[in-house]
Amino acid sequence: MHVKYVVFCFLFFLIFAGIHLSADDFDDHFRKAQDAVFNQKEDPDDVYSLISESRSTILQIPREQERLYWLARLEYLAGYMELLTREDPEAAERRFRKSESLVEQSLSIGEFSDGYGLLSDIIGRLCQIKGKMYALRKGRNVEKYAERALELDPFNSKALLMLGSAKVHTPKLFGGDPVKGIRIMLDTLRLELIGKDDLFRLYTGLGSAYSKIGQPEQARKNFNNSLRIFPGNLYASRGLENLL
Repeated sequence: MHVKYVVFCFLFFLIFAGIHLSADDFDDHFRKAQDAVFNQKEDPDDVYSLISESRSTILQIPREQERLYWLARLEYLAGYMELLTREDPEAAERRFRKSESLVEQSLSIGEFSDGYGLLSDIIGRLCQIKGKMYALRKGRNVEKYAERALELDPFNSKALLMLGSAKVHTPKLFGGDPVKGIRIMLDTLRLELIGKDDLFRLYTGLGSAYSKIGQPEQARKNFNNSLRIFPGNLYASRGLENLL
């Protein structure tokens, strides 16, 4: 009788705990998929299996807004994979569009900083895929959404990186300023809670920026820093090769 009671209490605890799951409980699972995508050493099919497993787990998040946001992040990862590993811009665009739709649904429930930061990032990727005409129509939204994210949370590292990147890659005619972009990205280093993925993107962003303003040694240093984090990343490797 005692054993049955213990088993019942344990099962009740599991059920009760499941009701209170939050996005934090899924963070480790998501990070595994993210690291595999950014490092680009594993077979793409194996990485997609990780993404699929993460999706199954994230679907358990009870709060709709959190669930939509994390699903949007997974679609973003899949788009990154299609763009840089499989080099399939059409498939990447479909993934990024899906990510955009999911995060917009999440934001329609209520504003939050990470949502705008992700939206800024997605539009930046779509500008990369769609080219100048799309960038002329939508490119300013990269800064617009990054700035809104920072209004809601001044310590949002992803938004700060996107703001810096926008300054680097936007034509001067439309407010671009690579030197200012570098300063903004360097400000991110002062944030205590900058994550591994953000640190990687900081260094690759600085590598691209220094390359653009004709400082190859600084560019090389930053691309090498990024490759110490994710040695298999193709974007950083190609950036380094283009300096040689």
